[in-house]
Amino acid sequence: MAITHENFKSVLINITPSSIRELKVEVPNVKWEDIGGMDELKVKLNEMITYPNKYADVYKHFGS
Repeated sequence: MAITHENFKSVLINITPSSIRELKVEVPNVKWEDIGGMDELKVKLNEMITYPNKYADVYKHFGS
């Protein structure tokens, strides 16, 4: 009997590392309105995040 690389690859799908089994991520419910000040920064962040999705055809045209 021999264990191959394919054997390892096939079982990795079903294995969860013990270091992250108990990991729980909590996402706070924070809205833009909850953040005071930094209006210019909020506009820039919003543009950087939403524009590539909203205007995907323009970004694709210019190669970004």
